[in-house]
Amino acid sequence: MNLSVTVDTALASARLWTLMLRIRDPAKLYKFWGVRVMNQTRANARAQGGRRLWKQIADAVVLRNVSQRGADIRGEGVFGRIGMHKQIGGPIRVREKNYLTIPVDPSAYGKTAKEYSLDTGVRLFRPGRKDRPKKILAYAQDGRLVPVFALCRETAPQRAVRWLPEKNWVLRTGIEEAKRLVKG
Repeated sequence: MNLSVTVDTALASARLWTLMLRIRDPAKLYKFWGVRVMNQTRANARAQGGRRLWKQIADAVVLRNVSQRGADIRGEGVFGRIGMHKQIGGPIRVREKNYLTIPVDPSAYGKTAKEYSLDTGVRLFRPGRKDRPKKILAYAQDGRLVPVFALCRETAPQRAVRWLPEKNWVLRTGIEEAKRLVKG
């Protein structure tokens, strides 16, 4: 699921319609309007804080297409999907792999299992019987098991973080941009 905010005439109020009738090239309006919405979306993401995630989500937001009928603003790639998940919340589910790796060892935070193994030189494995391995990745040290990652297919539901601009703000911005084009 990708983040997608479409700015088009379906959002338009009667005031905006009136102004649009006086604009020769609607694509010009949609371009200015789309850039403002994209910039606000990026600013909202960056305002969430954190070290990297929200900056990466903001960087994934792009003005993809402008036409006579609207502007398409999208969050592309992995961080576009993450941004959309942040907006709506819910559990994080495994995609394209068998399990999510949840770090349980502080030295594993921010790393994949492969990165952890390469950084530490430790070979991770799933302990237990072949037919019923435990749902952890661990290594053996001095005869004892050291768990590094827990394995699961989905997490507990995540709370929604509303970071996309509200529809009323988007509409007001469209009216402001249309007024500016009519005057200029």
